[in-house]
Amino acid sequence: MRLEIKTKIKHLLIGLLFFFSSVTSITGQEIYDYELDEIIFTGNENISSTLLEESIISKTTPGWFLQFVNSFTSFGESAVYFDRTLIPLDIDAIKQVYWAKGFFQVEITNSIQVDSSSQIVNLIYNIAENDPFKYNSLQVNGADEVNEYLRDEFWSFFNLDTSAVYSQAEIERLQSETLNFLKNNGYMLSEITNSEVKIDTIKNKVDVILDYQLRTKYFIKEVRVNKKGVGKDLVDEELIKEIVNIKPEDNYRIDNLRDAQVRLYRTNIFSSALVSGIVADTTGRYVPILVSADIGRLHEISPDLFFNNEDNSFNTGIGLSFSKKNFLGGARKLTISTSVAARDITQFLTSFSLSDTNFFGYADARVKLEQPFLFGKTINTAVETYITLQKRRNEWSATLTGGNLTFNFEMPKYTLFNGMKTFFNIENEKYFFFDSYLYNGIESYLRNNAAGLPDSIITQTAEALFNAIKSQNGNESNATNTILGLELTSNKTNDYLFPTRGFTLGFRFEDGNGLRSLYGLISNVSPLYYKLVSSGAYYFPFSDSKDIAYGTKIRLGYIHAYRGDVLNVPINQRFYAGGSNSNRGWGQGDLAPEFTGIPDNLTVQEFETVFIRNLAAGGFMLVEGSLEARYRFLDNLGIALFTDYGNVWEHYTDIQFNQFAVAAGIGFRYYSEIVPFRLDFAIKAYDPKDRRNLFKKNFWDIFQFHIGIGEAF
Repeated sequence: MRLEIKTKIKHLLIGLLFFFSSVTSITGQEIYDYELDEIIFTGNENISSTLLEESIISKTTPGWFLQFVNSFTSFGESAVYFDRTLIPLDIDAIKQVYWAKGFFQVEITNSIQVDSSSQIVNLIYNIAENDPFKYNSLQVNGADEVNEYLRDEFWSFFNLDTSAVYSQAEIERLQSETLNFLKNNGYMLSEITNSEVKIDTIKNKVDVILDYQLRTKYFIKEVRVNKKGVGKDLVDEELIKEIVNIKPEDNYRIDNLRDAQVRLYRTNIFSSALVSGIVADTTGRYVPILVSADIGRLHEISPDLFFNNEDNSFNTGIGLSFSKKNFLGGARKLTISTSVAARDITQFLTSFSLSDTNFFGYADARVKLEQPFLFGKTINTAVETYITLQKRRNEWSATLTGGNLTFNFEMPKYTLFNGMKTFFNIENEKYFFFDSYLYNGIESYLRNNAAGLPDSIITQTAEALFNAIKSQNGNESNATNTILGLELTSNKTNDYLFPTRGFTLGFRFEDGNGLRSLYGLISNVSPLYYKLVSSGAYYFPFSDSKDIAYGTKIRLGYIHAYRGDVLNVPINQRFYAGGSNSNRGWGQGDLAPEFTGIPDNLTVQEFETVFIRNLAAGGFMLVEGSLEARYRFLDNLGIALFTDYGNVWEHYTDIQFNQFAVAAGIGFRYYSEIVPFRLDFAIKAYDPKDRRNLFKKNFWDIFQFHIGIGEAF
């Protein structure tokens, strides 16, 4: 009897087991057809869910729109279904993230939430982080082989804070910096043969062991050159060696090889260039350097067809440029270029005459010479001269002639400022204004700013102001200005294209007309002024994701005339705010102080800014900044939220908090391999010239959009 009962119970248990196994199998099969809607992490107090989701293999299904687009194009994304087999791999990936940050006793479980009606699954990872492990010791083996005069500097890398939590990224950074130091001091073949982490689970401590193998300290034996390409016979080997600037008996330095390669590319002579040590040919403590260079054609002619919106009108242009590389030897590059643009380009080509009153456009010619050396030093030097003829029918004509000289210095890598440039610019501007253009502009200004006055009074006032300008400036304007400047830049971000950490700095000093006055080229030169501009950007480490960035920018500028009237500072040297890289709620240069006076030598830009656009011709004190959050997705698409603020004043004493213009907006990005392209939409959140409630204004009066290349900062 007992045996029979046992047999029945056994059969019952087997039946139940088979039943539940079948149900589980069917349920599992059905779940595999469900889309993975959300991945949820709980208990992760020290590591963000964003970083954890990026590290695992399981991915959530895209939205319906991306799936719809993907159904008939190659864009968008297809649906992603829940896959239970990926869970162990996900857990392992999560552990790797936690171990890299010192959480060696992390515990992870998982569960799922199934919505049968919507056929979706939510995957949940429950994390018990436990206490992190801290450093106990750092043992470095093989460092005794470092030369005595380098030993102290080498050991300075290993200052370990035993109260800090273990970080794999910190150890990897330490390894990279020390190896780079060794390879920059002759130890070409140095390597870390062993990197070991010992964990004490009782004390929650970590011992790190690094074994270095330095081998021989190397010096440069010689520089060899291997040339190929269509222009290989036109470039001398000695010139290539001069550009590389690596001498026999120098210490082997990996950074010198990288810098040499950059200098070769800057000349535009080489289609490809590689500078490397020939390890197989080392003799004793000496290693030869090989420069492999592919030399392209040294003469180039490039036709251009371009479009622009200069002068607030759509223009069509054509251009032609000729470049001669290695001009007169020394890796110099000569470029001669011409361009013309007009509203009606066929009219310009069939009747080339700037005296034609119906013509609207410009013609430009330039000659530029560049060379990579100056006085035997690696100072990239460029000199350029140009002439530009401009014409707007029945309004004005202009002749601009000038030149500039620029020196770009090669700075050491491990300094605060890694870029330095000095420059000298000189330009002469000659304008001729038609009477009708002057008078109509003045009358338009008065009608916009004196509404309600009788026409007779407006006409009389316009005539009086017109005669005053004519007596002061006549129909012609002639001014020469010089600028001597210095610019320092620093980029300490982690990525040039999409920075998420670090900072940038920029300082620029310009002296206007001081050099002319110093040498007495023109007596009573006025105005003499200086211009200071400083800028900085910082990227906050709020997110561990490489696709999320939070940044802020601030830019300050000041112009002071130390001789003459500051109103005579050229408009193109003054400050303005508003535009694609400034306050995006306003158009280009729309933010400016109130009109205060007319310059002695009136230019077209100044006249139109004051009388037609009803703005001051720039200001002399600038304060502006931005806050921006960026998110990159699908590899090369992005979105940004931003707030911009700032304005321009006549003097720093005029700054008031309620005069800061504020804009808010959203932007869209396409990240190419070279530079991001952006489309920004913004509204005037606070307009100091119209302080009415935002919702009482016409939308199109407060809306602005911009198309730009590169990020705003």
